[in-house]
Formats: sequence, C-alpha cells, structure tokens
Amino acid sequence: MIKKLRIRFIIIAILSVFAVLTIIMTFTNFFNFTKVRIDADDMLSLIEEYDGKLEEYLKELEEQERLEQEKESASKNESSDSESSSDSESSEEPSESESESSSESKKDEDEKEPIRPAPDFISKETPYETRFFIVKFGEETTFNLDHIASVSEDEALALAQSALDSGYSSAYEGSFRFLVSEERDMVIFLDCNRQIDGARSFLVRSIFVSITALVCVFAVLLPLSARVVQPIAESYERQKRFITDAGHELKTPLTIISASNELIELTDGESENTRAISRQVSRMSSMVKNLSALASLDESSRLALKHEVSISAILTDLTSSFESVLVRGERKFEKEICEDVSIIGDESLIRQLFSVLLENAGKYAISFTTLSLQKAGKRATFTISNDAESVKNGPQNRCFERFYRSDEARASGKEGSGIGLCLAKEIAELHNMEISASGSDGVFTIKLVI
Repeated sequence: MIKKLRIRFIIIAILSVFAVLTIIMTFTNFFNFTKVRIDADDMLSLIEEYDGKLEEYLKELEEQERLEQEKESASKNESSDSESSSDSESSEEPSESESESSSESKKDEDEKEPIRPAPDFISKETPYETRFFIVKFGEETTFNLDHIASVSEDEALALAQSALDSGYSSAYEGSFRFLVSEERDMVIFLDCNRQIDGARSFLVRSIFVSITALVCVFAVLLPLSARVVQPIAESYERQKRFITDAGHELKTPLTIISASNELIELTDGESENTRAISRQVSRMSSMVKNLSALASLDESSRLALKHEVSISAILTDLTSSFESVLVRGERKFEKEICEDVSIIGDESLIRQLFSVLLENAGKYAISFTTLSLQKAGKRATFTISNDAESVKNGPQNRCFERFYRSDEARASGKEGSGIGLCLAKEIAELHNMEISASGSDGVFTIKLVI
C-alpha cells in the first residue's frame, strides 16, 4: 500500500509538472511562430507598397522624423517668442507675404500623409539583409530577383503560379512567405528560412529543457516521496499492529466463551441461548481471523516465496467443497472452468480469495449461482453471479470497502462482518488482478480479471 502511495504521489507530481511545462511551451512557441508570421507579413506589405525599394521607405522615414523634430522645436520656439512678445509693447506684426508663405508651408506639411511607423525589426541594414523576389504578371511576366541569388526565373515563376493556384492571399510556400496583390497580378516572396530555423531551434531547446526539468523533478521526488508518505506509513503500521494485537487479545476470551458454552450444553442441554452464543462466537472468530489476515498482507514479505499456481485446479477443488452449500435449498449451481489458467503468486492467499467469493455467493444466493473461468489471450476472466435481494443496477464496488454492508444485507438477517470482500480485493490487487462488482436485474456479479 505504501509503495503504491509513493508511486501515485510521484506520478501525480510528474504529470502536474508536465502539464504546466506543456502549457508554457505551447503558448511560448505559438507566440514565437506567430511573431515570425506577423513580421513577415509586415515586411511583405512594405515591399509591396514601395515596390521592393526599402531604401526609399527608410529615407522617407528619416525625413519624417526630421520634420517632426523641427516642428517640435519650432513649436517650442513659438511658445517662447509669444511669451516674450506679450511682455514687450514694441512688437511688430509680420508682413502679409510672410504670413501667407508660412501658412502655405504648414498646409503642405499637413496635407502630406504620414508614413507608417517602423516595425521593431526594421533597421538601416534591413534592405541589405532581406531576401525577397517579386513576380509581376501582365502582357509580359517580369521578375525582380535583385535581392536573392538562390532562385532562378523558372523557379520564381513556378512558385508564383503555385501561390496563385492555392487561392490564399498570404501563406507559406516552403520556407518562403508570399503575398498576392489584390489585383492578383503580383506575387511577392520573402525568404523566412532564418527566422523559421530560429523558431524551430527554440522549440527543440525548450523541449530539451522541459525533459531535463522533468528528470530533475523525478530525481528530487524519489527521495522526497519517502518523507512525504512517512507519517502515513507509520500510521498504517500502527493500525496493523493494533489489529494484530487486538486479534490475539480477542482469541482468548472467545475461546473461553466457546468452551463455557459447550460446558453449559453438556450439563444443562442445548437451548436457544446457547445456540445464539455459539453463532456469535463463530461470527466473532471469523471476523478476528479475517482482520488478522487483512493486517498481515504485506507486499514485500507475503509474496516473497511466490511460485506458479494453477487457478483452474484451485477452483475445481473449492467448488467441490462449496457445492453442498451452493445447492442448498434447491438452488442451482453451474460452473465452467478453463483448465489451463495459472498465475505467479501465493497459493494460500489465492485459495483464500476464491473461498471468500464462493462463501459470499453461498450466503446471499436465492435460486442460482453461476461460475465461469475463461481465458482470452494472455489474460483470463473469472466471473461469479448470483441472484440476491434488492440488488441495485450499476456498479457495486462499495462492497469492497472495509466493514461495509448494504442495508438490504443487514436487514436479511444473514451473518456477516463486511471484511471478507475487502480481504478479497486486497489479495486481488496484491496479485495485480482487477476486481469489480456490479448489479443488473436482481443479479449480483463479481468479475476478476487475472
């Protein structure tokens, strides 16, 4: 149990870290590739607007920045002049011609459309670093291959035709990002190989870093998990010792009560009271036995001497022993046991597991019990079904909880402690078996996948 708890803790922690890293990596790389695409589209629109002459854009941008600086300095000077002229009474008004010329120059500056702001990636070296080519269609197809050396006219024409046939106005064609003009008479291709390689390299590095982080987290969790579950392990060990000690302490008074009851029956004869005492002593003895068996199940020591066990032979032997109980009161019992099913484990525990299941069916069955052991490939399935009172439809896995008994089982008057099926579940999990219970149309079924 403690080992499984440690493994579960480590798995949950690793999966949590993995989920967080995956989310961070996904969004980071998504934004990284998106940035490459947006920058490429901005550059393509600039190339289209200036017909591939990026130097003109930079010159106009510098000119606009210079005019803005001059305008800002002029406005500062005008404000200072107005302050000085307000204090002076001998100020002269400007001539009519000067005011008209200044107003005309300001009007021309206002009518001139501002140039788009420069993207973050634009610099004076951009025109010499950007690799692109343009294909124009018309009466004669023209090419602008001045800014790229790796593409011939035939290759450029083939790429442009493929871009037009794709129906997209902007998309990737290999490592090229293309832009088709609105009139669809020009296609511009931008080489994004360096940017894409950078984004892919970042993706690979981020994956490597994430894997390294997971390995480091695992290395830290491995010793840390032992300290995390230590209080639970100590509590579990104390519980086991308490159950074992209580079982030993209860055996003595139960033995004395049983012996005293037998003595009363010998001297005064059997009565309803002595029979009730005998039933309760038997029930308590069975409960103590099951509790002791449940407490003694230990993963490291209990299966240390495991060997191959034939489940088919164990079932054949047990069904012969329990058949008289299963057919009591004109009940029907049908069985179908495959002959070659075996498992590596503890034979006494496996025998105890199937004894509990057969005893449970014999206790609560009304008219029939069916048992089957079938093999399919490397795995086998054991199924035991019986009709019972007030069986609800759906999963019934609560029956494997310790001391759990349904209201119907308690009202039936049948003796039980709610430990047997819990013990069966512990033994099944100890042998890597999957056990489940379900109800359907008044039939209770326990399924064991071996």
